[in-house]
This record gives sequence, C-alpha cells and structure tokens, in this order.
Amino acid sequence: MSRELEEHRAFLNRYYQHVRHVYDLSRKFFLFGRDRALRDLLAGQWEDLVEIGAGTGRNLRWLARRRPAHYTGIDAADAMLLQARRQAPAMRFLHGFAETCDIAGLHGRAPARILFAYSLSMMPQPAAALANAAAALAPGGEIWIIDFADAAHWWAPARRALRRFLAPFRVYPPPASLYTPYETQLEYGLGRYYQLVRLRPRLASCQA
Repeated sequence: MSRELEEHRAFLNRYYQHVRHVYDLSRKFFLFGRDRALRDLLAGQWEDLVEIGAGTGRNLRWLARRRPAHYTGIDAADAMLLQARRQAPAMRFLHGFAETCDIAGLHGRAPARILFAYSLSMMPQPAAALANAAAALAPGGEIWIIDFADAAHWWAPARRALRRFLAPFRVYPPPASLYTPYETQLEYGLGRYYQLVRLRPRLASCQA
C-alpha cells in the first residue's frame, strides 16, 4: 500500500467523520448532473454495476430502487463506508483504493458498468484509477463518470472562486486529456460546470 494512498485515506476519514451525517442533504446543492447520469445509466442494458467512491451509497440505493441488479460500492474512506452500511445494510460496501483494488474480485465477477460519481476528481491518481477500472470491465462494459469540469464558460472570477472552494477538499476536475486512452463520449452541462463521460477500452487495450 503506497504512503500517498494511505495518507489520502486518513484525510478522507478526518473530513467525512462528521460530514457524512449531512452529506446527502448538502451535496444536492452543488453535485449537479448526478441524477441525469443515473437516469441515462438505466436506459442501457446491464445487470451489474460497481460504484467507485460510493460514499454514503446514495447513488446505489437510487439505482437499486429502480433496477434489481448486482451492485457493489467501493470506497477508500472508512467513515463513509460506515454510513453506507448503516443506511443500506443489505447492500455490499467494501473498502478499496480505486487505483489498486481488485474490482472484479470484490464484486464477484467482471462488472458491466463502473461508475465514478463526483469521486474521480478526489483521487490522488485518477489515471491509475481509470486504468484499473478498465482492466476490470466485462467485455463490452463501460465506465461512466459524472464530475466537475473546468467551468470554462463561467465568468472568470466565478470560475476562480469555484476552484478556491474545491481545493481544500482536494478536488481537482479531471481534464479531458485523461480520457485519451479510451473510446470516449463526453458531454458538458451548466457552462461546463460538470462533465458526463462514457468510456470503453480501445480494442488494442483489450487485446494486450
């Protein structure tokens, strides 16, 4: 286990120790696009899904109410896993680092969908997290990402204020260049406040 990942785990536990109790209520005011991404997910055909950075399990509970399937939530923060297990004791929530964990092993099989919902931007090694997720996918599977974007169409002072607000939480919007190793569908919303991304491993990556 790398020192960087363990230090990040400690940071997450300090931050979420108390925030986890009001997380779901507070986040709906600025984690825009989540429910749109979940609705779009439901339009596809799949029977199992892993959420990386599952937090309180809010997104998996939302999906499970609408589609029975095999779900697994993976998170690096022990504090958030405690909250998720309390709120949905029948669901699977397991500890793991996105960059290194055995996603398929934790899930019990290679998943058809892997979801990062406002979590990739908090990961110390986002490229490694995506590569690990891509390696775990079932054939034809997809990675879905909903996260902050660069707010490029915002008034510049507002854009800078948003970045200053996010930085203490170690939130850094993933750049589009992160997705170049994959077949990518990328959309932006609210003046590029958020990005909705669908990734598939390129054929050459699958054959490697």
